[in-house]
Amino acid sequence: FDALKAPPARVVWPDCAVPSSQAIEALFYPGASQIQAAVLQVLGRSVGADPIVGPGKDHAGPF
Repeated sequence: FDALKAPPARVVWPDCAVPSSQAIEALFYPGASQIQAAVLQVLGRSVGADPIVGPGKDHAGPF
């Protein structure tokens, strides 16, 4: 580990029993935002809010 610029980060589920309900599973397992936050933290960059992604200016949909 001497060659690493930062210590590794663990992105895992909490240290408790795994839920058997589908409604709770989505909150239990780490998702893309938790992985992104861990990567940015290891890289020493600020963790901001996720950007809002919407349709481009050329979008002419009915909504």
